[in-house]
Formats: sequence, C-alpha cells, structure tokens
Amino acid sequence: MSTSNWTAALRLAEQQCPDPYLIDPFAALLCSPGDLAEIGSQPGAPLGSVILRGRLGDEVVRRAVGQGVRQVVSLGAGSDTRLYRLDMPQAGAVTCFEVDLPGQVSARDAVLRAHGVRSAMRQAVVEADLCDPDWPDALRAAGWGPDRATVWLLEGLLYYLPPGRSDALLDAISRLSAPGSSLALDVACASFFEAPETRDYLDFLATRHSPYLTGIADPHSWLGDLGWKTNAYQCEQLDLCDLIPPPPARLLTRQHVWLATGTR
Repeated sequence: MSTSNWTAALRLAEQQCPDPYLIDPFAALLCSPGDLAEIGSQPGAPLGSVILRGRLGDEVVRRAVGQGVRQVVSLGAGSDTRLYRLDMPQAGAVTCFEVDLPGQVSARDAVLRAHGVRSAMRQAVVEADLCDPDWPDALRAAGWGPDRATVWLLEGLLYYLPPGRSDALLDAISRLSAPGSSLALDVACASFFEAPETRDYLDFLATRHSPYLTGIADPHSWLGDLGWKTNAYQCEQLDLCDLIPPPPARLLTRQHVWLATGTR
C-alpha cells in the first residue's frame, strides 16, 4: 500500500467534513477505505499536515500564476490532483511538470481519465528518480525552461530522502531557479525523531520499508543559505501565515512538521 494512497484518503476524509479546508473532488478515485483505516490508526502520524500543505501549495501556485509564472514543477507528484482540481486563468497556459518514478503518474492518470477528469493545465509527465543527479535533464527534455520562473512543489517527499539527498535536491532546485521562482515544501522537524509521541509511527514506517530520514531544525537557515526568502511554520503556527485562511483547530495539533515557502 502506497503512501500516496494514504494522502488521497486523508484528502477524502477532509472533504467530508462540514467545513473542509481542502476540497479534492477526485480523492475518492485514488484510495480505498482500507487506506484511511491504516493511516488513521497510527498514533503520532502527522495527518493534519497533509491537508495544510495541500492548501498552502494551492495558494502558492495561484499567487505565482497570478503574477505571470507559467511553469509548475511537482516533485514526487504521486496521487496529487492539483493539476486537475485548480482552475487556471486560461486553459493550457500553465504547464505542470509532474516528476516521479516510472509508472507512478501514469497509474493515477489512468484512473482519473477513465472517469472523464480533465485539466485546465497542460501536463508534462517526467519519469525520473530524484536521487539521480541527472533528473534535471529529463525535466528539460520535457520542455521545462530554466530561464523562466518556476513554482516548485515538494510535498510528502523530503521525509523519505536521506539528509544528503534532500540537501542535494534543494541545492539543484536553487541553482535551476530563475528570478521570480517560488517553492512550497513540507519536511519533518528534527524534533520528530526525538518526540515520544512519534516513536510508534516511526517504527511503523520502518517496518513497511518507508522510514522517515530527513528532519530539519531550522528551515530558514537551510533555505536562506540557498538564496530563498523563506517563511516557515510548524502546523500549529499556520494561523500566522498570510497566504491561507486560518486553519480549523482539528488540523493544528502539534505534528513536528515544517511547512515552508520561499521566493527568489
């Protein structure tokens, strides 16, 4: 069972709340009841962060597109449906480059398109391993232009990369980003690996061979040293973020997760 299934199940559960903070009309097509039962039964899992990062990423994309950016790159796209659920000012004017391992994005698309789902963004599928330093070559081959501003999305990705790989990935993105670029990401706090309440979840992830590996103590320094003007919040601090409406209390419990945005 994929972690992508879990995130789709959490988006579906949020949509069923009386006051959903994130609406994903396609999430039900990408998960099963068993997915929600599995992730929902794990103490210490940062469930709310999935919804919060989704809403934050939506607003980062909307703001950038409103300022004229026409390239969105989603790294480790998985079951994300932003390509399909966000309205765009002009159909096909924005290209969303979805980067993931071979077969990941095409499997999602096969399900959605079988149900007649269509996108207002132009899609470019980039099958590449982000641990391979040559992944930018595949992005360029798909039509991405390094001379144009880009919105970079790294959602649910950095947790699973060794720290050196996370550093290398952010370094590559920074070198590839033209002025006017922006990013949105989530990553575990360093405290995630020390907090007693997360120990069972870390053990669970290790037994299913998808352990958390990267934790960041100070994202401001981490991204700032790479040239990004950064705002970063732990989940319970997101009521201070002016990009999004104040989140409901159910999503703001302490989850030991950073949500960060950056601009160049």
